[in-house]
Amino acid sequence: MARLLDSNILIYAAQPEHAFLDEWLEAPGTTLSAISITEVLGYEGITSDDEELFEAMFAQLIMQPVSETILRRAAGLRRVRKIKLGDAIVAATALETDSELVTRNEQDFRGIYGLRVINPFAGR
Repeated sequence: MARLLDSNILIYAAQPEHAFLDEWLEAPGTTLSAISITEVLGYEGITSDDEELFEAMFAQLIMQPVSETILRRAAGLRRVRKIKLGDAIVAATALETDSELVTRNEQDFRGIYGLRVINPFAGR
């Protein structure tokens, strides 16, 4: 099963106390929505060292482009439930690529029909 990482997983993975997330980043075929570049690099308080680490993460992951099909599906998601634009694009990307979404923010994606969510923090 293909997996798409939510932006928050990268942000947490940059913190030494969350080293267990490395296995999620290193799993073969792991993908990331291109919107995560904006979400992660736009994170408040990012340092130049953080930015270098995030760029290395981007380089090792398969980047899913934000296509017109994904944008239209994201618009549909926003119509049926209140969801932030970035989250709508991430969810639409996971749905369009038939991927499980790996996120800590399960609440943000609850109730999206057909979306499979995995929380690597569950039970920790």
